[in-house]
Amino acid sequence: MYVDGARNHQRAGARVVLKSPEGAVFEQCLRFNFPAMNNEAEYEALIAGLRSAGKLGVPELCVYSDSKLVVNQVKGKFEARGVKMAKYLQVAKNLLSEFRTVKIEQVGREFNAHADALASLASVFEGDHGRTVAVDVVSVPSIEETQSSVLVNTQLGPSWMDPIVNYLRTDQLPDDRKEAHKIRIKAAQFWISPTRDLYKRFYQGPYLLCVHPSLVEDVLYEIHEGMCGLHFGGRSLAIGLFHRGTGGLTCRRMRSPWPFAQWGMDIVGVLPRAPGNKRFLLAATNYFTKWVEAELLAQIRETDVIRFIRGNILSKFSIPQAFVSDNGTQFVRSKVRGLLEQLKIEFYNSTPSYPQCNSQAEATNKTIMNRIKKRLEKAKGRWVDELANVLWAYRTTPQKETNETPYSLAFGFKAVIPLEVSLPTIWIEAYNTSHNNEVLARDLDLAEERRENALIRMADYQKQLAKSFNQKVQQREFEVGSLVLRKVVGNTKDPTDSKLGPNWEGPYKIIKFAGRSSYYLEDAEGKEIPRTWNASNLRKYFH
Repeated sequence: MYVDGARNHQRAGARVVLKSPEGAVFEQCLRFNFPAMNNEAEYEALIAGLRSAGKLGVPELCVYSDSKLVVNQVKGKFEARGVKMAKYLQVAKNLLSEFRTVKIEQVGREFNAHADALASLASVFEGDHGRTVAVDVVSVPSIEETQSSVLVNTQLGPSWMDPIVNYLRTDQLPDDRKEAHKIRIKAAQFWISPTRDLYKRFYQGPYLLCVHPSLVEDVLYEIHEGMCGLHFGGRSLAIGLFHRGTGGLTCRRMRSPWPFAQWGMDIVGVLPRAPGNKRFLLAATNYFTKWVEAELLAQIRETDVIRFIRGNILSKFSIPQAFVSDNGTQFVRSKVRGLLEQLKIEFYNSTPSYPQCNSQAEATNKTIMNRIKKRLEKAKGRWVDELANVLWAYRTTPQKETNETPYSLAFGFKAVIPLEVSLPTIWIEAYNTSHNNEVLARDLDLAEERRENALIRMADYQKQLAKSFNQKVQQREFEVGSLVLRKVVGNTKDPTDSKLGPNWEGPYKIIKFAGRSSYYLEDAEGKEIPRTWNASNLRKYFH
């Protein structure tokens, strides 16, 4: 192990190089956020190297340092003068005692070139052996540390890591069921080391060290323009952090999105008769990614809905938080409800005429049917053959709300479409089999940040829509016991009525307020109407 401490007029730092008998190299660069003299920096380098070697399970160690003072104090040839030097010497001796055998020698600077080479990050990537560089920010001197970890530390204040750490240590979850489910799923990607550091599993390597948000600027500064910096650009900086085993660097506090938390389901039909007597389309749309799952059916029974949920949603995208659908009998029957209750999935009913609740499924169905109509002019029964093409086009088209394609949000990277194969783009021509897996892994590591950005854009888009919609909304409230008329919608319309049939029916009596401008009703005979009705579908009855 080669160690070297350095100090200039701005700050102090240290560099460590560990080399195995097989030639594997581990290089570590440290920046000190506290004033340190040259000898203190040399001790910090030695202590950091000994800790790293201990974590790697090194039994026998040879240490080389160009500091005559440190080497001779450790050997007992020099006396440690001053309180600080005595403390540093004691910490170093405690760490040295953990190895089976250890030897420490002084070498000249010309023989300590490995550690000095870290002054330029360009040299890190040279050589025949794959090298790993870890950039650490040390906030307090080693002689003042009270914990083994300065990154996962409650003294640094609350952070996004706290719920994950609490769950991994004590199985404690937030009271909110939705947030608890997010933490439980996300925690599977993390691990707490014996030194109480939080690590995240990494597609390009074993683990990433999670850094407390209060230390983010220091780490970014060190990577960009510190002792080991090379003034990277934005994307290169992010990739550089991954290569150095440092993760969890986010510039804003943001709860991790649950990509497939909520689905809207709806039935389209009756459609023109197609081969196999198929006349219905059962579709489900994810509210966040806008991903669509659809199945063609001759009839839609309760068992068909259960099979669709199991095969198209649960087995592909894991357990969601909720389903939203209209009051169709296929969705509200006991077997469907029983499956959702068994899996602890929320189920929300809405009416087709209330777009705020069921808008996602209705809007998706409208988009799909419009595209099918554009592709078919004469042979209406061929809509079955065109459905796959329409779904593929929808999944690979950027959505206005997120500015991302459903495919990229669902799988973490861009899809290759037929046009890019027939007219190859730059990224298709630059395809390299040996590097493809590495690039895919890198995109997967960055996918969570893309989803967070999409979530922010979608929230902003919905806020603008809500502002525009609320300007036209007139508040409508009813008292319990008052009589109202109910709007005639698809599932309440008398099939014998023509287009000149009534648009309102009733009167009905309001018997209970259900919340969010919804009410429970009963008819003139005192029979309770199943499910709630929103105030937008009711109006006062004058008699």
